[in-house]
Amino acid sequence: MFWQKEKYHPMKHMVICTIRNGVGLMRKFEYELIEALNKTCYSGTQAKKMSIVTGVAAYDFMCRMADLVMDKLPHVSIDVHRVTNVYFGDRITVAGLLTGQDVINALKGKELGQCLLMASVMFKSDEPVMLDDIHVDEVKKELNTQVEIVEVNGKAFLDRFIR
Repeated sequence: MFWQKEKYHPMKHMVICTIRNGVGLMRKFEYELIEALNKTCYSGTQAKKMSIVTGVAAYDFMCRMADLVMDKLPHVSIDVHRVTNVYFGDRITVAGLLTGQDVINALKGKELGQCLLMASVMFKSDEPVMLDDIHVDEVKKELNTQVEIVEVNGKAFLDRFIR
């Protein structure tokens, strides 16, 4: 648990001119998560099993972020699910272009725990509808689980596991 020995700052010597690309967003997310973990004194013991859905490009990154959370909160279990983009083609690997049908088809029948977390970038900016016009309520119904839309922010991500 490196954050207990010394504070780790992945952005300490890095200047990001833009965060529009995935790399900048990922580094920012990691920085926010580690900062939040360093400040967290959560002592809850209620077991939580949750899932995260992401695209191919961010899968390994989100697995690492889930591991950081689980190291700090041992009562939390997080499964990260990689979804291939069938709708637009498998060369499209970002989570922001996943469709509801791709998510449903990839996760149907899987044990998703108490809640499935979906990044806000998977939805239209003004409503909880995905690019193929599938509403978040349809995803909930088809997967038979709670679904929560989470902002792409490390602190918001962590907060979901400690409330």
